[in-house]
Amino acid sequence: MFQAERDLLARTIGPWLAGPIEHVGSTAVPGLPAKPVVDIMAAVESLEASRPAIERLAAIGYCYAPYRCEVMHWLCKPGPDMRTHHLHLVPFGSELWQERLAFRDLLRRDAGTARDYAALKQRLAAMYSEDRERYTEEKGPFVREALRAAGWLPVRLAPYSHDWPRQFESEAAAIAEAFAPEPVALEHIGSTAVPGMAAKPVVDILLGAASLEAIERRIEVLGRRGYRYVPEFEGELPQRRYFVRPAAGEAQFHLHAVQREGDFWRGHVAFRDALRADRRAFDEYLALKRRLAASGMGRAAYTQAKAPFIRRVLSGLVR
Repeated sequence: MFQAERDLLARTIGPWLAGPIEHVGSTAVPGLPAKPVVDIMAAVESLEASRPAIERLAAIGYCYAPYRCEVMHWLCKPGPDMRTHHLHLVPFGSELWQERLAFRDLLRRDAGTARDYAALKQRLAAMYSEDRERYTEEKGPFVREALRAAGWLPVRLAPYSHDWPRQFESEAAAIAEAFAPEPVALEHIGSTAVPGMAAKPVVDILLGAASLEAIERRIEVLGRRGYRYVPEFEGELPQRRYFVRPAAGEAQFHLHAVQREGDFWRGHVAFRDALRADRRAFDEYLALKRRLAASGMGRAAYTQAKAPFIRRVLSGLVR
């Protein structure tokens, strides 16, 4: 059903498409119980620019309804009372675009999450059998938590903010106080440390101490200052102790605590300095980040996809 409808839509609204037409929702996940309605998401440049497509879609049986009209154009076919298809015209690369694809892909690859989601859907269907909107709203917390736990939250790039360096200075002073009298070095790293660079609005802080033991002695102190210790990545990065603040919800600060002047320290400082000094590297990296963010991949995949470029810069191949 999806493939035939996708081909029809491509012919009908081709002039307004800015990206792919995707099969989303539960019918896009093999084995997942679902309402017999195919959800389709089509990428458009903007809501305003794609408004004329609504009239063209009416000619092939789609009905428009003003549902969540601040983030998408929503249509159904053949009508509200008996639906076989839902069509979502969504700006390509928007937060909604990324979240929908990320959650679909998570359910496809993680059987445990898919099983838990199926059980939730069945409970909500029994509770809200006459209220589709409430049924959909009640699934939201599960979706957000599943994406957060899997590192698949959508990537949202914000324009550069002159407040980011100020946030770093204030937070670095508080961290240095937490380590006193132990001497530590603190550097602002990541994209928020590069003037003009679009970035996720999270300030990355690099802390260099004399040893990992000196950092581990301050885990409790950092916890009292709102930092949550995240040991899950130490198998992959044994040279780093990682913390996020605030401890719950969306992070505002990432603290990467390492031995001063080790490989992790030198690599991150060198990459930051290269982006600050080399306009070609800056432009290529910004273009790469925007392409990856628009693709709909989650944060973990986004980070991995940037790694080859970072290695090229550090080896001097981007000049």
